[in-house]
Amino acid sequence: MPRTLKLPFAVCGDKIIHISEVESGRQINCLCPVCNTRLIARKGNLRQHHFAHDTGTNCNGESALHWFGKHLLLEAIDRALTEGCTIPMEWQCDQCDHKHDGNLLKKAASVALEQVLGEARPDLLLKDATGKPVVAIEVIVTHEPEQSARDFYLKQNIVVVEVRIKDGIALEALKDLRELKADAVSFCTRKKCPDCHAPLRPKMLNIVVGDCYRCHLPMKVAFIEADGMGFPSSAFSPQEIECAKKQGCILEVRYSKTVNNRYLANVCPKCKAFIGEHYMHNYSCRDDSIEPIQTGWYCSDCNNHFPMKG
Repeated sequence: MPRTLKLPFAVCGDKIIHISEVESGRQINCLCPVCNTRLIARKGNLRQHHFAHDTGTNCNGESALHWFGKHLLLEAIDRALTEGCTIPMEWQCDQCDHKHDGNLLKKAASVALEQVLGEARPDLLLKDATGKPVVAIEVIVTHEPEQSARDFYLKQNIVVVEVRIKDGIALEALKDLRELKADAVSFCTRKKCPDCHAPLRPKMLNIVVGDCYRCHLPMKVAFIEADGMGFPSSAFSPQEIECAKKQGCILEVRYSKTVNNRYLANVCPKCKAFIGEHYMHNYSCRDDSIEPIQTGWYCSDCNNHFPMKG
């Protein structure tokens, strides 16, 4: 077994035991789950405590990592389902590039190990109360799930949760699991665009209190932002205009000599000077805005805007 793969667990009878539960030295009852040979507990003062195979063993340490990963997750999920607990889960979404969180067991009523499922055999399969598969958990050490399996999960509307195990430290994180940091999840919690089905970005109405460039008196300035992308006041919907006015902003259509056109702009309540669209970045980059208000949704893929409802 490669020296870099240090196993913090061993199999003892029908249980998984941690290296902290045994004395240092050869262990008669501590076995490798892959090759079924006895393991040695290495518990010196310099290196990380771990189980090791005897000299000359050709057991694949990666297979042992995979086995322990599956069974530690199985124990944690089975325990949580029995106790009626949740398993909070966090992941970086590859669809919208945002961090999501949820409950791994939200729809789960049971868990199965390596159940054959059509063209796939997930390491763990979560099923709802009717027995319908809802989540496939793939423990990855070196081998990625086959594309045919991924296609099957997508077609069957089964969420795929990937947990990567690269070493014993990653296994340690699964001991007494109370929260799962998944490496990938094929589910985005965001509302989807009805046209192109891409994740929608929430549109937020931001209001800052600035100074009028002409009379220097305070004035409220409104702008819309979606995931760091700013929109000028001329792009406000009727609902967003009404919302901004309720917050004390004055929005009126004005003529700009710079662009030779009329558009909706933020106006000073005292001298009636307005802020041109080219100067709005002076306000949108500030971090002292009033608590943002969500006014709708924006699809960056097809450039469509949607109201809160619908």
